[in-house]
Amino acid sequence: MYAAATDDKPSAVHWAVRMNHRNRTWGFLLLGLICGLTLAQQSADWLAWACLLATYLVYPQLVWQLSRHASAPLQQELRFMQLDAFLCGAWSAALHFPLWVTFTLFISVLMNLTLFRGLRGLAQSAAAWVLGAVLTGLAVGWRFSPDTPAVVTWSTLSAISAFLLITALDNYQRSMRLHQIRQKLKAQEQHLHQQLEEIGALQEQLQTQALRDALTGLYNRHHLHTILTREIERSRRSGQPLSVVLIDVDHFKAINDQWGHLVGDEVLRGIALLLKAQTRLGDWCFRFGGEEFLIVLPDTDALSARHKSEKLLESIRSAPMACTGDTDISITASMGLATYPTTCTNADSLIGNADKALYQAKRLGRNRIQDLLPH
Repeated sequence: MYAAATDDKPSAVHWAVRMNHRNRTWGFLLLGLICGLTLAQQSADWLAWACLLATYLVYPQLVWQLSRHASAPLQQELRFMQLDAFLCGAWSAALHFPLWVTFTLFISVLMNLTLFRGLRGLAQSAAAWVLGAVLTGLAVGWRFSPDTPAVVTWSTLSAISAFLLITALDNYQRSMRLHQIRQKLKAQEQHLHQQLEEIGALQEQLQTQALRDALTGLYNRHHLHTILTREIERSRRSGQPLSVVLIDVDHFKAINDQWGHLVGDEVLRGIALLLKAQTRLGDWCFRFGGEEFLIVLPDTDALSARHKSEKLLESIRSAPMACTGDTDISITASMGLATYPTTCTNADSLIGNADKALYQAKRLGRNRIQDLLPH
């Protein structure tokens, strides 16, 4: 009489073999005592007592030795559990089916294999029990003596109570272990989810850092070619013009030399904020390099690009870009314009023409906007 349970102790012997050895040893000892009380009431001969000792004392240890060295210990244990049911059925018939003893012999092996194999185990243990009872009944003769003396009845009831209590405790301990494992897995899952979120955020941050300038927050030059190529292709399909404005801060080296690089950085950030404020949602703002910026204006012809650039230039002139002490630092900028497809055929030539126009603006005195002029 025993119930399935788990055993977490590390060992070379399969956990089911170790568990069933423990439960079979003590369970069969208890069943042997109950059957022995019944044999004593029936004045059995020595052969019956020898069979009793072999079944309930020797058999559990023999099974232990065979199972622990088996190549497939779990499968071997399942076969021995069916043999347990067969022996309990045989003893029920040998004792002439005393009610409470028979019930105990039947329910103990039935529950044990069911706990291991479910309905399949239930059917297998019931079939093995019936087979043992039938073969023994045919061998010793059929006789039914359901009544048992009080001492046997109370011993059997005590054994059933102990069996159910042990089963409940084993299942409780197993449930608590499973609960602890589930809680641990849940905590690990939450930790893993948090790590995945952190990795996702880090990847997003790294992607942003790869696309944007750290100082100004504008897109960087590395991302410019991707965006400009895509916008030119869209402009080609739609038949709408596309303009770019290349901006250079006038005399920026002098600002760094006079006021320091921290003030120079503040100027660059101020221009970036101004670009964001002055452009549309679909426009693209880039830090082209150093003190140069570039704006991509989709669906914008040369005249519209000039008007936008004039407003932007006036904002740069009038708004202080940085301050040091009581002094506001105002700056001017030079701008070069180029439009697709008027002056170019691809991204490189568009930027190249804007750069040429910017060079002309600087050569003509800076602080101005310049379209590309013929040589």
